[in-house]
Amino acid sequence: MRVSRRAVPPPWVPQSFVIKSNRLPFQNAELQSERIRIFGVLGFIAIFIVVMAVRVFVIRTATRTTSWVWSFLAAVVIHV
Repeated sequence: MRVSRRAVPPPWVPQSFVIKSNRLPFQNAELQSERIRIFGVLGFIAIFIVVMAVRVFVIRTATRTTSWVWSFLAAVVIHV
């Protein structure tokens, strides 16, 4: 969905909600918020991958009947 950036707000918007100052600081704050959100998601994924790798290869809490090759292949498939 595309958001239009009109200079004049629609008539149904109350004037108390209209921001009359420069939009650049608000756009910069929005971009900073998005950067934090993206890094948070990527950080969570990275921590999840590290924990799973430690679980599979170091602690070996995966099934005892599988060889290390199958564990490695499973980790590669999960990573991709």
